[in-house]
Amino acid sequence: MVPTDGSRRGVSARLQLPVSRALTWLVFALAVLAIARAAAAGTAAPPSSEQAGSLGHREIHGRVYDLAEGPDALIAGATVSYVDPRDPRVRRTLHTDAHGEFTLPLTLRDSDVIRITTEAPGYEPLTISPLAVDLVYRYPVVELGLRPRADSVHRIAGLLATDPVCAGEKATRAIALLPTGRSTLSSDGGSFAFEGVVDGDYVLRTEPGGPGVPVRVAGRDAVVQVSVGCSNALATSP
Repeated sequence: MVPTDGSRRGVSARLQLPVSRALTWLVFALAVLAIARAAAAGTAAPPSSEQAGSLGHREIHGRVYDLAEGPDALIAGATVSYVDPRDPRVRRTLHTDAHGEFTLPLTLRDSDVIRITTEAPGYEPLTISPLAVDLVYRYPVVELGLRPRADSVHRIAGLLATDPVCAGEKATRAIALLPTGRSTLSSDGGSFAFEGVVDGDYVLRTEPGGPGVPVRVAGRDAVVQVSVGCSNALATSP
Protein backbone atom coordinates (compact mmCIF):
# COMPACT_ATOMS: atom_id res chain seq x y z
CA MET A 1 0.00 0.00 0.00
CA VAL A 2 1.41 3.36 -1.01
CA PRO A 3 1.26 5.97 1.79
CA THR A 4 -0.81 8.99 1.06
CA ASP A 5 0.42 12.58 1.40
CA GLY A 6 -1.30 12.86 4.78
CA SER A 7 0.45 9.82 6.19
CA ARG A 8 3.82 11.11 4.94
CA ARG A 9 3.29 14.39 6.83
CA GLY A 10 2.50 12.46 10.02
CA VAL A 11 5.72 10.46 9.80
CA SER A 12 7.75 13.64 9.19
CA ALA A 13 6.21 15.33 12.23
CA ARG A 14 7.01 12.34 14.46
CA LEU A 15 10.66 12.37 13.29
CA GLN A 16 11.15 16.12 13.84
CA LEU A 17 9.77 16.09 17.39
CA PRO A 18 12.56 13.89 18.94
CA VAL A 19 15.28 15.84 17.07
CA SER A 20 14.01 19.23 18.26
CA ARG A 21 13.83 17.94 21.84
CA ALA A 22 17.40 16.64 21.62
CA LEU A 23 18.66 20.02 20.40
CA THR A 24 16.82 21.77 23.21
CA TRP A 25 18.41 19.52 25.83
CA LEU A 26 21.86 20.00 24.28
CA VAL A 27 21.56 23.78 24.37
CA PHE A 28 20.32 23.60 27.97
CA ALA A 29 23.24 21.37 29.01
CA LEU A 30 25.79 23.70 27.42
CA ALA A 31 24.26 26.69 29.17
CA VAL A 32 24.40 24.95 32.55
CA LEU A 33 28.05 24.01 31.95
CA ALA A 34 28.94 27.60 31.07
CA ILE A 35 27.24 28.90 34.22
CA ALA A 36 29.08 26.34 36.38
CA ARG A 37 32.45 27.32 34.90
CA ALA A 38 31.77 31.02 35.46
CA ALA A 39 30.81 30.37 39.07
CA ALA A 40 33.95 28.33 39.67
CA ALA A 41 36.12 31.08 38.21
CA GLY A 42 34.41 33.69 40.36
CA THR A 43 35.04 31.76 43.57
CA ALA A 44 38.73 30.96 42.83
CA ALA A 45 41.05 32.39 45.51
CA PRO A 46 42.87 35.55 44.30
CA PRO A 47 46.67 35.72 44.74
CA SER A 48 47.71 36.89 48.19
CA SER A 49 49.05 40.43 48.62
CA GLU A 50 52.45 38.97 49.44
CA GLN A 51 52.59 37.07 46.15
CA ALA A 52 51.06 39.78 43.96
CA GLY A 53 53.91 42.30 44.24
CA SER A 54 56.80 40.05 45.23
CA LEU A 55 60.15 40.56 43.50
CA GLY A 56 61.76 37.75 45.50
CA HIS A 57 65.24 37.69 46.95
CA ARG A 58 67.59 39.99 45.05
CA GLU A 59 71.22 41.08 45.21
CA ILE A 60 71.57 44.80 44.46
CA HIS A 61 75.05 45.69 43.20
CA GLY A 62 76.62 49.13 43.46
CA ARG A 63 79.81 51.19 43.28
CA VAL A 64 80.98 54.23 45.25
CA TYR A 65 83.27 56.76 43.56
CA ASP A 66 84.74 60.25 43.95
CA LEU A 67 82.33 62.63 42.23
CA ALA A 68 85.06 65.20 41.61
CA GLU A 69 87.40 62.69 39.97
CA GLY A 70 84.86 60.68 38.00
CA PRO A 71 83.43 57.12 37.94
CA ASP A 72 86.86 55.48 37.71
CA ALA A 73 87.99 56.97 41.05
CA LEU A 74 86.40 54.26 43.20
CA ILE A 75 86.37 54.57 46.99
CA ALA A 76 87.37 51.48 48.95
CA GLY A 77 86.11 51.08 52.51
CA ALA A 78 83.13 53.43 52.15
CA THR A 79 80.26 52.71 54.56
CA VAL A 80 76.96 51.76 52.94
CA SER A 81 73.92 51.46 55.22
CA TYR A 82 70.33 50.68 54.29
CA VAL A 83 66.98 50.18 55.96
CA ASP A 84 65.51 46.72 55.56
CA PRO A 85 62.07 47.22 53.91
CA ARG A 86 60.76 44.11 55.69
CA ASP A 87 61.60 45.70 59.07
CA PRO A 88 62.06 49.51 58.94
CA ARG A 89 63.44 49.50 62.49
CA VAL A 90 66.53 47.57 61.33
CA ARG A 91 69.43 49.39 59.65
CA ARG A 92 72.11 47.19 58.11
CA THR A 93 75.67 48.31 57.34
CA LEU A 94 78.46 47.04 55.10
CA HIS A 95 81.59 48.44 53.42
CA THR A 96 82.78 48.67 49.85
CA ASP A 97 85.53 46.24 48.86
CA ALA A 98 88.97 47.07 47.46
CA HIS A 99 87.32 47.96 44.13
CA GLY A 100 84.77 50.31 45.69
CA GLU A 101 81.92 47.86 45.07
CA PHE A 102 79.18 46.45 47.31
CA THR A 103 76.21 44.05 47.25
CA LEU A 104 72.93 44.44 49.16
CA PRO A 105 71.01 41.17 49.77
CA LEU A 106 67.32 42.07 49.95
CA THR A 107 63.89 40.44 49.78
CA LEU A 108 61.77 42.95 47.88
CA ARG A 109 58.25 43.85 46.80
CA ASP A 110 57.53 46.20 43.91
CA SER A 111 56.11 48.86 46.25
CA ASP A 112 59.22 49.00 48.49
CA VAL A 113 61.34 52.15 48.78
CA ILE A 114 64.97 51.41 49.70
CA ARG A 115 66.78 54.10 51.70
CA ILE A 116 70.55 53.84 51.14
CA THR A 117 73.12 56.10 52.83
CA THR A 118 76.80 56.19 51.82
CA GLU A 119 79.63 57.77 53.82
CA ALA A 120 83.42 57.94 53.60
CA PRO A 121 86.08 60.04 55.38
CA GLY A 122 86.59 63.36 53.63
CA TYR A 123 83.29 63.20 51.72
CA GLU A 124 79.79 64.55 52.21
CA PRO A 125 77.32 61.74 53.00
CA LEU A 126 74.84 60.76 50.29
CA THR A 127 71.34 59.34 50.77
CA ILE A 128 69.10 57.99 48.00
CA SER A 129 65.62 56.41 48.19
CA PRO A 130 64.92 54.51 44.94
CA LEU A 131 61.94 52.25 44.27
CA ALA A 132 62.63 48.53 44.42
CA VAL A 133 61.38 48.03 40.86
CA ASP A 134 63.92 50.60 39.62
CA LEU A 135 66.78 48.88 41.45
CA VAL A 136 65.78 45.50 40.00
CA TYR A 137 64.88 46.41 36.42
CA ARG A 138 66.39 49.82 35.55
CA TYR A 139 69.75 50.03 37.34
CA PRO A 140 71.83 46.84 37.14
CA VAL A 141 74.57 48.68 39.06
CA VAL A 142 73.84 51.58 41.44
CA GLU A 143 76.42 54.36 40.92
CA LEU A 144 76.94 56.48 44.06
CA GLY A 145 79.15 59.55 43.62
CA LEU A 146 80.39 61.22 46.81
CA ARG A 147 81.32 64.90 46.80
CA PRO A 148 84.55 65.79 48.65
CA ARG A 149 84.06 68.11 51.62
CA ALA A 150 85.52 71.55 50.99
CA ASP A 151 87.48 71.47 54.25
CA SER A 152 89.01 68.05 53.58
CA VAL A 153 90.61 68.57 50.15
CA HIS A 154 94.40 68.74 50.31
CA ARG A 155 97.60 68.29 48.31
CA ILE A 156 100.23 65.58 48.19
CA ALA A 157 103.61 66.96 47.15
CA GLY A 158 106.62 64.71 46.70
CA LEU A 159 110.15 64.33 45.42
CA LEU A 160 111.73 61.27 43.84
CA ALA A 161 115.32 60.93 44.97
CA THR A 162 117.32 58.81 42.48
CA ASP A 163 120.35 56.79 43.56
CA PRO A 164 123.56 58.47 42.30
CA VAL A 165 124.62 55.28 40.49
CA CYS A 166 121.51 55.65 38.31
CA ALA A 167 122.52 59.03 36.97
CA GLY A 168 122.13 57.85 33.39
CA GLU A 169 118.49 56.86 33.84
CA LYS A 170 115.63 59.01 32.65
CA ALA A 171 114.46 61.15 35.58
CA THR A 172 110.80 61.54 34.58
CA ARG A 173 108.63 58.71 35.88
CA ALA A 174 104.94 57.90 36.08
CA ILE A 175 103.49 57.85 39.59
CA ALA A 176 100.12 56.35 40.53
CA LEU A 177 98.04 57.37 43.54
CA LEU A 178 96.16 54.29 44.75
CA PRO A 179 93.34 53.48 45.15
CA THR A 180 92.06 56.61 43.34
CA GLY A 181 93.21 55.50 39.87
CA ARG A 182 94.95 58.88 39.36
CA SER A 183 98.48 59.20 38.01
CA THR A 184 100.97 61.92 37.16
CA LEU A 185 104.50 62.39 35.80
CA SER A 186 107.39 63.67 37.83
CA SER A 187 109.44 66.57 36.55
CA ASP A 188 113.01 66.09 35.35
CA GLY A 189 114.08 67.11 38.82
CA GLY A 190 111.88 64.40 40.38
CA SER A 191 109.13 66.58 41.88
CA PHE A 192 105.44 65.67 41.58
CA ALA A 193 102.10 66.60 43.13
CA PHE A 194 98.50 65.47 43.39
CA GLU A 195 95.88 68.19 43.95
CA GLY A 196 92.42 67.88 45.45
CA VAL A 197 93.14 64.82 47.61
CA VAL A 198 90.62 64.12 50.37
CA ASP A 199 91.51 62.81 53.81
CA GLY A 200 92.44 59.14 53.79
CA ASP A 201 95.18 56.55 53.35
CA TYR A 202 96.89 56.19 49.96
CA VAL A 203 99.79 54.43 48.27
CA LEU A 204 102.22 55.98 45.78
CA ARG A 205 103.53 53.56 43.15
CA THR A 206 105.91 54.04 40.20
CA GLU A 207 105.27 50.82 38.32
CA PRO A 208 102.40 48.30 38.10
CA GLY A 209 102.71 45.59 40.71
CA GLY A 210 105.77 47.22 42.28
CA PRO A 211 106.20 48.17 45.93
CA GLY A 212 104.51 51.33 47.12
CA VAL A 213 104.89 54.09 49.67
CA PRO A 214 101.97 54.66 52.05
CA VAL A 215 100.81 58.25 52.49
CA ARG A 216 98.20 59.52 54.95
CA VAL A 217 96.29 62.75 54.38
CA ALA A 218 94.63 63.91 57.60
CA GLY A 219 93.42 67.49 57.76
CA ARG A 220 96.38 69.05 55.96
CA ASP A 221 98.69 68.75 52.94
CA ALA A 222 101.13 65.85 52.87
CA VAL A 223 104.76 66.08 51.81
CA VAL A 224 106.69 62.92 51.00
CA GLN A 225 110.17 62.14 49.73
CA VAL A 226 110.93 58.74 48.23
CA SER A 227 114.07 57.18 46.92
CA VAL A 228 114.00 55.36 43.60
CA GLY A 229 116.68 52.83 42.78
CA CYS A 230 117.90 51.75 39.36
CA SER A 231 115.37 48.90 39.38
CA ASN A 232 112.53 51.39 39.95
CA ALA A 233 112.03 49.99 43.46
CA LEU A 234 110.30 52.58 45.63
CA ALA A 235 111.35 53.03 49.25
CA THR A 236 110.66 55.60 51.92
CA SER A 237 113.46 58.06 52.52
CA PRO A 238 114.02 59.10 56.15
